[in-house]
Amino acid sequence: MRIADGTQKRSSWSYASTSEQVLDFLQAILHLNGQSGSYSFNNPNLGEEHTNHKPCGRIHISKRREPRVETCQKNRSRSYVESIESYEGDVFCVTVSTGALLVRKDKKVIVCGNCLEHPQIVFNCGYFPHSVMQQARTHRIASFDVQSLRYTGMRFLDVVTGKRDIEEVFYLRPVGDYEDRQGKKYHYSADRRKADLEWCLEAAKRYSLDIEAGMSEEHARGKLPFDYRQHFIVSFNLRSLMHFLDLRGKKNAQLEIQKLCDLMWVHFEKWTPEIADWYAKNRLGKAKLSP
Repeated sequence: MRIADGTQKRSSWSYASTSEQVLDFLQAILHLNGQSGSYSFNNPNLGEEHTNHKPCGRIHISKRREPRVETCQKNRSRSYVESIESYEGDVFCVTVSTGALLVRKDKKVIVCGNCLEHPQIVFNCGYFPHSVMQQARTHRIASFDVQSLRYTGMRFLDVVTGKRDIEEVFYLRPVGDYEDRQGKKYHYSADRRKADLEWCLEAAKRYSLDIEAGMSEEHARGKLPFDYRQHFIVSFNLRSLMHFLDLRGKKNAQLEIQKLCDLMWVHFEKWTPEIADWYAKNRLGKAKLSP
């Protein structure tokens, strides 16, 4: 093609043809092989009395691999202007194994990433037990901003002085019947829960005494129960959110983190309803590997 119908320049060449199918094929092959192929089209019949000439297209080929973006400047006919346009119609979400795909529109080719990687959603999570935050952060699939106990220890002092209710600061499961991951069942009674609350209060008092004695917050907090209530902000892309729901929305996950997933699910459905509908039919609660 280069020798037969091509035109050679110093660092590039071009190929002309009256066949759009051939030009489309050539442009795709070029981009798949790391070269650049820009498309131009010329209709010689415009403004002419005769109409017997076929429109001719031309592909300009170069080895430039880095994308070029030109800002809008005066007296520049080939400048690009960035804008946000309203759109109504079908939107297709594509995911490939390499994470990169070519998209072609109006005879222009661009490299895009997987569609599931780009949309972002942020959850502001409050009053969950500390263990839920630690489990969620363990998977390293999201970005976290966690409330620091070092700078929010006043709430434990407020429990001691009666300014805050103890259950606003410490988490205990409700009275009821439970089972562990091995299927062993047990009952968490009201008396047992009351004793646990008293233990939480005693721990808060010990924390208060240590602070009054001049101990640092990070030192004194070692006496506190593990499941004080924790606030955190977490952001996911669409893929990592589904991954997280795979891991922690399943039936054998800790109850409290299942509840977190239930609350996230409501926003997932509103955010991307079509994808959420697919996920509900194929993966929700089924403990499959992430997509």
